Amino acid sequence: MPDKPRKSDEEVLENLMNELAEGILEISDEEIVAEAREARVDPDKAAQRVAELVQRAIEQRGQRKRQAARREYEATIAAMQKRTYRLPDDPQERRALLDAVVQRYPRVRSAVTLQHRDLTSLSDADVRSQLRKLQELGFLDADGKPTGEGE
Repeated sequence: MPDKPRKSDEEVLENLMNELAEGILEISDEEIVAEAREARVDPDKAAQRVAELVQRAIEQRGQRKRQAARREYEATIAAMQKRTYRLPDDPQERRALLDAVVQRYPRVRSAVTLQHRDLTSLSDADVRSQLRKLQELGFLDADGKPTGEGE
């Protein structure tokens, strides 16, 4: 008779866990409480500990997701800061370019003015920053000229 394939440790553990779970499902709540008290375990305290454990696990998962998102955001920002942007050297030309883009794309105007209220109050650094963002989003080409894309 051929040998049966041997089960992996994971399969054995999974089968054991399934059997335990089925056994617990077959026991009534009253029997579980009685067994806990017999083992000198306060069911209410045990339930509280389990609830706290589950809550901590949920919070840790959320923290891991936030940390991963933060790392991705920081990597994106770092990549943006390393990129070379071809924008006009003259601050007045940069401001004129920003004005041209917001005239061409009304949604850009509302997004920029939401952040800065009024385009005339933008500093030169803000204008440069906005133009870099617009280039990242495809509103300006690699040479810093408005594109037909973006929207």
